[in-house]
Amino acid sequence: QKRQFLFYAAVVGVILIVAGLLGYSVVDAANRRYVMTAGGKRISLEEFKMVNVLFNLSDEKDETVEMVLYVHALEKKAKEHNVKLTSEELENINAYVKSLKEYFTSYGYSLPKLSDKRIRELMSVDVYMERISDIYTADFVFDEDEFAEALENFREMGKLDYITTDVKYLFTNTLEEAEEAHARMLAGEEVDDMIKEYSFYYNEEQGIDILTLADFYDFYIDYDLALEIMELSVGDISDVYLVYDGGDYMEYCIFIIEGISVMTEDELVEHSREQFTNAKKILMFAELLESWMLDLNPVINQKGYDAVW
Repeated sequence: QKRQFLFYAAVVGVILIVAGLLGYSVVDAANRRYVMTAGGKRISLEEFKMVNVLFNLSDEKDETVEMVLYVHALEKKAKEHNVKLTSEELENINAYVKSLKEYFTSYGYSLPKLSDKRIRELMSVDVYMERISDIYTADFVFDEDEFAEALENFREMGKLDYITTDVKYLFTNTLEEAEEAHARMLAGEEVDDMIKEYSFYYNEEQGIDILTLADFYDFYIDYDLALEIMELSVGDISDVYLVYDGGDYMEYCIFIIEGISVMTEDELVEHSREQFTNAKKILMFAELLESWMLDLNPVINQKGYDAVW
């Protein structure tokens, strides 16, 4: 009997150990199914991944955490103010969700397993933001003295905005080709012919394109170079500029000035006033949004966070 008792005790012990391990596995698996809490709500692994996909965050976990808080803060305010989507907005979101699924499927991938309803809700926040921003910035007070200072700064630093310079452009990958095309244009050969012959951006279907100098700003040219080109007159041909240096891949560009238009003083002041007002409202709302996000008291679940990807 003693031997039998010991046998049963051993069996029970094993059962308890196995049950404990199974219980731990279930709890551990459950812990991996949510990434964080925000406003007391658990954010599932699937929702976290979907936010990353929808807002194109390139697998950046920290940025996705910020975006999750952004989404939930705006959802909360939308409910408080009873913000609703129009039928047209909902239709556009549905169409986007459908095209997103088709895009992923065409490459053999699938979206995170989240309901269509929740995906639509996540996609709605950008609409919410604009309306909620209008509500919370309605009491914005315009400061004339602050605007006067901003206007002077805009006159100096906003020339790409109030002076429109239309240009044709010729891009090559070698300095030799760029200098050859440049010399031929200065010698009187037709600009369009040179663009067709030398520019890798030219395609017959699109034809000769005309853009503004501002279209090239930041990616291809900095502000100082833009100001230098803006000193030219209509019909002038710029120098050859190295606009992209990728080591073993280069891009050289020549700009041809096609037109120049400058805002009148009244247009400049009105445009600046609008820009100033929008910038101040954006800053005002951004500060509010940041406080709402912090009010959600986010807590990271490390196991779930580590399991994201």
